[in-house]
This record gives sequence, C-alpha cells and structure tokens, in this order.
Amino acid sequence: MNLIFTQEAMNTYNDVLHFNLKHKKARYVSIIIAYTKRISLQNLMRKDIPHDLSLLVFEMNHFIINVQKYSIDGVLTGLWNELIRKLATIQDIDELRSIHEVFMDKIQKQCLFHNPQNNFVKSRIMEVLQICWKLTPETDVDEVQGTFRGIVQILLSMLHSRLNQGIQMHLEGLALRWDFNYFYSESALLKN
Repeated sequence: MNLIFTQEAMNTYNDVLHFNLKHKKARYVSIIIAYTKRISLQNLMRKDIPHDLSLLVFEMNHFIINVQKYSIDGVLTGLWNELIRKLATIQDIDELRSIHEVFMDKIQKQCLFHNPQNNFVKSRIMEVLQICWKLTPETDVDEVQGTFRGIVQILLSMLHSRLNQGIQMHLEGLALRWDFNYFYSESALLKN
C-alpha cells in the first residue's frame, strides 16, 4: 500500500481536500450572512434589506460555487473516472503506480497545486475566499465589492491572456463560468 500511497500522494490528497473545505467554509459564511439579513430572491426588493449586500452575497456565491464546480466536477470527478477506467486494465503493480502517479500529477496541475504557473491563480482565489470569510452583516459593501470585483477582473484578464497564448487550457471552463455573459469584462470596459 505504501508503494502507491506515498507521503507525497497523501499530501496532495490533503491539499485537495483542504482546498475544497475552504470553499465550503466561504460558501457557508456567505449563506449565513444571507439568512442573517434574510436575503432571498423573494424579498430582495424589500426596503429593510440592503440591496447592495444581497447582490454582493449572490455574486460571491457565484464565484465560490464555480470554483467548487471546477475543482470537484470539472477536475476531480473527471480524473477519478479516468483513473477507474485505467485501473480496470492494469496488469501489475508497476503499472498501478504509474497510473496513480499520472493521476496525482494531473490533480496537482489542474487543481492549482505545486505549480509555479498556478500560484497567482490560487493566491487570488484564496484572497476572494478570505474576503468571503470576513463578510458580516455590517460589512462596508462598496469597499468589499470593489476589492472582490478587482481581484476577479485581474484573475480573468490573466486567465484570458494565458488561454489566448494556449497556456493552461484546462482553466478555460473556469474562466467561462466566472465571466458568464461577460459580466466582469463588460464592467471593466465600462470603467474605462
């Protein structure tokens, strides 16, 4: 068992799970804020609920949900299914180790771990998650929204630049989900 599940492999599994738990925590905090302020689609237009705060919570949830969908549905589920298919055809322990190493390398690359090219993306995502964790009903919405949108716009411009160069094409789906209908791209253009 130690031949396949090395300490390095266990560290990678821990990193992936820890990363996904951070997303769940940020989503939990934003949901608590939403319920604390009784923000919902039904009472969004009520006078006693700050409209800006409700929009910020929904926008942050959109970001968090799409990071989770990318890492869990887009990366882990796909790679796991690929691993299962390959495991059905293995002949010996060396082939098993090789398949598992390829699996671990793909996880590290696509889940933004241990790759200098991904440090920028991962650190910006962590900045957004930290903003979400600090969100309270008394939050200065304009300041937090400006910081949040600024980080997302920087992330998207960097991702689009890399995608246009043919680098890190596995992040294309994430960039598309974040900037669906060109929301942040249009916002950036309107500011100029």
